[in-house]
Amino acid sequence: MATSSFFPEPHSDPETGTVLVYGAPCTLAFTWGGDEIHFEVEPTADGCALTLVNVLEVRNTAARNAAGWSVCLADLDRHLDGSDAPGHRGDASADWRPFYQTYLGEGMPSGAQIPGESA
Repeated sequence: MATSSFFPEPHSDPETGTVLVYGAPCTLAFTWGGDEIHFEVEPTADGCALTLVNVLEVRNTAARNAAGWSVCLADLDRHLDGSDAPGHRGDASADWRPFYQTYLGEGMPSGAQIPGESA
């Protein structure tokens, strides 16, 4: 198993994780903090499908993390379509907040600290 560094914010210290599975080009799994992140790409008739699973260390991070991943995946979709995708390091709060509110309305566990907001 290999250790990797992540930079979740442009001016933050790196976080480390452990690569759990590396099966290029179709599978990748790693730890990030106390979470596990799993990606799998499978062929479809139209191209491919990406499955993302975020195994949470703490239940109350569900709505926050789901909203963050929704923004990242929307940016990936725009990029793959050839559009400009600002990435999560831009001012994504305008894109992030509606996803978060939707997940809260659906009863997804919440309560975790939101980066950049006071407790």
